[in-house]
Amino acid sequence: MLDHQFRQLTPLLRHAATTVPLYRRKFQEAGLDAALITPENWRSLPFLTRSDLQESILLSSSLPMGHGILSVTQTSGATGQPVSIHSTNITGLFWLAITRRDHHWHRRDLTRKLAIIRYNPDLAMPPEGLTYANWGIAAAPPLNRGVAVLHSVRTPIDRQLEWLALHNPDYFLTYPSNLAALIAGSRELGLTFANLREVRTISETLSPELRTVCREAWGVEITDTYSSQEVGYIALQCPVHPHFHVQAESVLVEVLNDRGNPCQPGEIGRIVITALHNYATPLIRYEIRDYAEVGPPCPCGRGLPVLTRVMGRQRNMLVLPTGEKCWPITGYPHYKEVAPIRQFQFIQHSLTEVEMKVVCDRVLSGSDKERLTEIIREGLGYPFTVRFTPTDRIPQGPNGKFEEFVSLVAQPPESQGNDLSHRARTFSQVMEHDQQ
Repeated sequence: MLDHQFRQLTPLLRHAATTVPLYRRKFQEAGLDAALITPENWRSLPFLTRSDLQESILLSSSLPMGHGILSVTQTSGATGQPVSIHSTNITGLFWLAITRRDHHWHRRDLTRKLAIIRYNPDLAMPPEGLTYANWGIAAAPPLNRGVAVLHSVRTPIDRQLEWLALHNPDYFLTYPSNLAALIAGSRELGLTFANLREVRTISETLSPELRTVCREAWGVEITDTYSSQEVGYIALQCPVHPHFHVQAESVLVEVLNDRGNPCQPGEIGRIVITALHNYATPLIRYEIRDYAEVGPPCPCGRGLPVLTRVMGRQRNMLVLPTGEKCWPITGYPHYKEVAPIRQFQFIQHSLTEVEMKVVCDRVLSGSDKERLTEIIREGLGYPFTVRFTPTDRIPQGPNGKFEEFVSLVAQPPESQGNDLSHRARTFSQVMEHDQQ
């Protein structure tokens, strides 16, 4: 597999060195010839950092024939540092192929109903949400006749539960922290979902404890996926075991120790990713700032590299003055319309006060703060008092990860009796302990 990956890497590296100045400089500084990279000298190539993505123009000046049209993804990512990544029809094709592989591995019945609760900017709001005629183009026709329904994660947990009970789906996809709150609420209400066959989780760290709780409360297993908006799919959960298979045909994943050497099975290290087919914004040795444990070869026989677990960050949930918890949508996409903000972090100090730590290329003016406050309040869905703290750098947390939103609010005693997400705090603490 590594031989195949390096055969694919050779034209990508030549292309990057020729059409992207940052890589030309990186190869020169490392004393490497892009056409002569081998597994032995590969680790001499410096990492690509998130700051590189922000500060440098990584868009290729010339795409090879046949890669199709450009598209762009803008994301704050796992570090609160916004970046823009361009991709092509070729990267989209691999995304479709891996999505189909995931459906096939887990033998999903594409004629059944899929319910999704995730971030969707104002297009899937309650009570109806959105309904689609099928699961999308990634689900292979002609079997793809199942309805898909989408609901916004920004709504309170009790309303999400009402929506789920209304649809009673066969498959359900959401974020782990949101799933924990939903399970806690359903237990308090004695609510079950008779049709449910599988829960799928994305975007956050999934703890073994939540797997167990989901099995006990809802009678189904969780299938997790490891991906990022910059790279796309990184690893899929094995259909036979709870660990992950790296999608090695699409990405080269390195798990490295503190000395920069590859981790052995059972060891934990930081993840460095190379996207093998993105010639628009080449991501070569991209330090994504996640950590993972390397696993031994899987007995399932698929032959793909194994990650036993991924220790990514878990975003805390926002606590509203009512005691309700919901996913914190902070209005990030609009920040650059106000000021050149490079990094940010939110700290919820009380039920009415939120602090925004800001790394910005200039001092925020009074009007900047007023406009940002409007955006943040609209995103969070409540008129919080917002105070701004300028800083030169926002450090990582004790678990080696950055949290974009941290809630320091204890559960309000008066709301513990009727807050449907009361038990979610226990799950959050378990997950945080697991990560550390």
